[in-house]
Amino acid sequence: MALAADWFLITGDMTAIPAINNNLKGLPEKARGYLVIEIISEQDQSLLNHSEVPDGLEIIWLINALPDTTKTFSKAIIQLPWLNGEPTIWVAAELEEVLRVRHHFTTMPRIKKVICISVVTGNTE
Repeated sequence: MALAADWFLITGDMTAIPAINNNLKGLPEKARGYLVIEIISEQDQSLLNHSEVPDGLEIIWLINALPDTTKTFSKAIIQLPWLNGEPTIWVAAELEEVLRVRHHFTTMPRIKKVICISVVTGNTE
């Protein structure tokens, strides 16, 4: 992840929490921005390594008991207030949600770097 950014947007669903924990280790102490994670239940918050989250990173939990049928991830990210400066963005979620978010980023100004990782669900082949 590009660490020379004015702010960070790190987002993912539950499958991305291990990678999110890894990304948090490399952030500057004064990093600011958003950490948005979709989880199935409040208990899943314990999977995040809270001690690695910089004080300037706002944690937003999206509790969604039915992530396969109820899509809240992309809507929540699209509605976030855009901060001043150039962000580095990291997104990991189901393909459909990643595509919606990535399209939204094409309408935003001055993005330093966008990294998108997608997972295809429901494919049995």
